Amino acid sequence: MTTRVSELANGLKIATRSMPHATTLSVGIWVNAGARDEGDHEQGIAHMLEHMAFKGTKRRDAQAIATEVENVGGFMNAHTSREETAYYLRLLPEHIDLGVDILADILTESTLPDLEIERERGVIIQEIGQSLDTPDDLVFDLFSAACYDGHTLGRPILGTVDSVSAFRQQDLEAFLRRHYGAGQMLVCAAGSVDHDDLVQRIGARLGHIGNATSAIRHAASWTGGRKMAKRDLEQSHIVFG
Repeated sequence: MTTRVSELANGLKIATRSMPHATTLSVGIWVNAGARDEGDHEQGIAHMLEHMAFKGTKRRDAQAIATEVENVGGFMNAHTSREETAYYLRLLPEHIDLGVDILADILTESTLPDLEIERERGVIIQEIGQSLDTPDDLVFDLFSAACYDGHTLGRPILGTVDSVSAFRQQDLEAFLRRHYGAGQMLVCAAGSVDHDDLVQRIGARLGHIGNATSAIRHAASWTGGRKMAKRDLEQSHIVFG
């Protein structure tokens, strides 16, 4: 098995690994934008944008996106890290066209409806509360804060209740314009996939998009140190690094 990589004229890269015995296909788009790319008043916005990805486009509402994928036995998900945001699907190879279309749709045609923003705001605020009450999660946020104190890499991916409560549609749109450009995207696929066919399909759907308006990252400096949070528990959770 070998990995093939191509680059479209607009800078978007496509990487595939064909697995001859596979009967399914996984395909996704990784965007080089995460929590570290957020401004001081944007803490958690990359994660909120990921939540909004499947909530409606100009051609599909949230239910249509879910139904179309489920009707072909597919699975879709997304995640946000400090460095990147990923959107991906797993489906049968004969439905690759649908997979590419939905991925392109959510990345270029999302409407970010206000009603869905309010719903997801509530979901994320609950997630923040849960993370603060979950030592396994909290200890790694404290670890990052100790490693990169004062830098965006040291912030929690979920943001804060105050920052998430303040986000509006225009804030999400501004983050999209700054970071979701062709040169910041990598399409990856593995399984029963034909590289040249996928390149052609991606080119047809995403070959027109331009580059991000601003995707400059500030270098991080290791600070180190120690951070603690006391909880009334019978266990201690410790991370060294």
